[in-house]
Amino acid sequence: MRDDTKPILNYRSDRMKKRILGVLLLMIVSGCTQKEKKVIEQITCKGTLQDTSITTTLKAENNQIQEQSILLQSDYAAYGYSDKQMAACIKERQKEYSKIKGLQYEAFVSGKKFMQKLHFDLRNVNAQELKDMDFLTAANTSDFVLDKAVAVYESQGLVCTTD
Repeated sequence: MRDDTKPILNYRSDRMKKRILGVLLLMIVSGCTQKEKKVIEQITCKGTLQDTSITTTLKAENNQIQEQSILLQSDYAAYGYSDKQMAACIKERQKEYSKIKGLQYEAFVSGKKFMQKLHFDLRNVNAQELKDMDFLTAANTSDFVLDKAVAVYESQGLVCTTD
């Protein structure tokens, strides 16, 4: 009896090993490895501080705030400001805020309500500029942490909910 089975088995097992290695290589190259999932959250906080109605929406990825929108509404007549003073205030703020990279600012008067909309793209913002204008206490974008921001808003009496 001839013992030709040994070379055939080696040939078959080598082919199988190559196929397995090829499949594994394809899986690695094509991205079949498990990637870290991005956790995206959106939280809205609402309330009133010093007679100003505040609504802020925070959008975060992996607990790092990416964008924040703020709507502020106040009755300027209650503070003794005239329509002319509010128009000058809006013009001044628009000029000042237009220089800040990553900030969009819009303001208008409706009746006796002064409304301001601010939108921060914190991925493109210059944190030092925001600190210089007293928007921030630290000039480090790593401080834009969702949990911390929500805790601060809630400590000020705002109610925060997950959207």
